[in-house]
Amino acid sequence: MLQLGVELDEFCVAIGIAACAHSGELRQGMWIHEYIRKRGLFGEDLFVGTALVDMYAKCGCIKRSMEVFEGLFKRNEYSWAAMIGGFALHGLAN
Repeated sequence: MLQLGVELDEFCVAIGIAACAHSGELRQGMWIHEYIRKRGLFGEDLFVGTALVDMYAKCGCIKRSMEVFEGLFKRNEYSWAAMIGGFALHGLAN
């Protein structure tokens, strides 16, 4: 999309991050995260933030997942579920 000059919206970014989470593509997910961070995109978007929490947890970076979660502008049941699921995945369910 970027090569074609198509602007990314929050839905494309969230789906891309989710795809990285499901396929274990941590490096690609980190690239997307850095891309949106550098451009100041979607900083307060809950869908993108929750996707990042989920992606980092599923790719083995629970500490980074917690950092993203703590930096969310607001949280809902989905962001909490992503964080709780990440803890459980890493044996930290308590």
